[in-house]
Amino acid sequence: MNKNVYCTNCKKELTDNDEILVLEFDFQYEENIFCSNECLIKSLEDWGDVEKTTVSEYLC
Repeated sequence: MNKNVYCTNCKKELTDNDEILVLEFDFQYEENIFCSNECLIKSLEDWGDVEKTTVSEYLC
């Protein structure tokens, strides 16, 4: 691998054999790379794109 790749959330340096999740936005030219589902969800929460709630709160 010629380029260092890091998780967008935790900044972990990733190696050639690490499995990753890649999130692309139409309005961005940069891909967001995550080392785990947890890091992806944490970033989405931080960005305000997802929030945890209950069914009853959601339906109100």
